[in-house]
Amino acid sequence: MKVVVLGANGFIGSNIIKYLLDNDIQVLAIVRSQNKSIFKNNELVSIITYKEYFDYDISSFDAVINCAGVAHIFSKRKIYYDVFHTNTSLSVKLFNHAVKNSVEKFINISSASVYGELFSEEPVKETVDKNPNTIYGCSKLLTENIISELQSEFSVTKVINLRPPIVYGKDAPGNFERLRQFTMIGIPLPIKNIKGKRSVLNIINLCDFIIVCLQYDLSESITLNISDPKPINLNEFINIIDYYSGQKTKSFSINKYILKALFFAIGKKETFNKLQHGMVLDISSIKKTFNWQPKDFYEISNNISIHPES
Repeated sequence: MKVVVLGANGFIGSNIIKYLLDNDIQVLAIVRSQNKSIFKNNELVSIITYKEYFDYDISSFDAVINCAGVAHIFSKRKIYYDVFHTNTSLSVKLFNHAVKNSVEKFINISSASVYGELFSEEPVKETVDKNPNTIYGCSKLLTENIISELQSEFSVTKVINLRPPIVYGKDAPGNFERLRQFTMIGIPLPIKNIKGKRSVLNIINLCDFIIVCLQYDLSESITLNISDPKPINLNEFINIIDYYSGQKTKSFSINKYILKALFFAIGKKETFNKLQHGMVLDISSIKKTFNWQPKDFYEISNNISIHPES
């Protein structure tokens, strides 16, 4: 089997490539710059730039996995251009090239942020109304919609849109890394009373499903939520961060009204609401369609040999 991976230098893309190589799958890695590629000394991975990709014949490849994307921007100066150019415009061009070359599968790593913040008692299904409240979420939803419109019923290329929540694992960037750095300060955290549960996704589970998806005979395009089997609260997530950091963060309880006042005082009302209410994804569709069961964190941590990044 031969697979193209777009965004090969990123956290998700690089881990997927390691998993593909472990399963004897040939990889064509697409990067912004070959000089910065972490796979440039690996004989099992062919590397080309995005510019070269659009002139490259990929008709012999079985799938394209789109991990290209901008999520973690700390400067607002170019935020609109960077996010929509990479997440939408570039992704659509990458999809069109896959269609042009009659590649069977285009696996698009979208995001659960397309739903916005749904404070629902019920798990969020793929069919609910989408209302993204971030630029990132808007760009991901726009990409899904444009690709859907461009698809022809006669097209060989089938699209699998995956909507993960926060993806965590060793060396994960973004919110995971910011939380890790915060816990490294070593101060006890008043988080024991924060009960809101949120879906998260271990990079191991994402990589594992990619392998299952590549081997599956897909008759039509599909959009799927994907996450770990059980949602977790902030205290449990901090425990996971501690696992990867090799430390132990102390936590304690505080009256929720005092905690709320503290969050509001520092201008973090929205953050408090997210932590208290949570957001859980319904993953029944992906489990039923592909007969796939994600592992919980404790299964993964007890079998360190399955970590692609180790």
